[in-house]
Amino acid sequence: MSVNHFGTYILTRTLLPLMAQTSKLSGADVRIVTLSSVAHAMGRAEDKTLTFKGLDDFKREYADDTCPGWSRYTVSKLANLLFARQLQRYIDKAGLDILSTYINPGEVNTFADRMPFPKISKVFMGIFFAKPEQGAYTSCFAAASPLVRIHAGKYRDKYLVPVGKIGKLGKNAKREDLAVNLWTSTEKILEGMGIYMPEL
Repeated sequence: MSVNHFGTYILTRTLLPLMAQTSKLSGADVRIVTLSSVAHAMGRAEDKTLTFKGLDDFKREYADDTCPGWSRYTVSKLANLLFARQLQRYIDKAGLDILSTYINPGEVNTFADRMPFPKISKVFMGIFFAKPEQGAYTSCFAAASPLVRIHAGKYRDKYLVPVGKIGKLGKNAKREDLAVNLWTSTEKILEGMGIYMPEL
């Protein structure tokens, strides 16, 4: 979970001053699209005890869970979504015209070849899962559709599901305290490692 979240945070925050400058140019349309998943509202991601107040929360392995990998995945997708939500608040506070959206691409066949029986998995997923090209539709809509800019108030800080529709957030995804904790803790952890993010 930590590698996924911290990588997203560092990359976005490092590029943010450049995006801020670009957003001030005439005709500019700057958007930040963060990949999440319907999993953000499942399993451990819905745990009421989640706080994101310290490093231990980021390092939790969920070793006693039936499927620890799934537990970590759901929490990582929640973290991505909370980061994108707090990012929009940070951008708005700076008075910048940048849109932050977060998306669920849907069930997409991008991993059949890594399953225990790849040939069987390919057939099964070919029936029930979207092709990778189709899985990119909502990302492309969020990043490039003129409708998103025309109706910026409608799409700002929104969770998009296939294709380009506004979806419902899970309970923890609606918690502003979790988003603030995630943002603040991430900054403190990185500063402890000697990594400082540029301010706007």
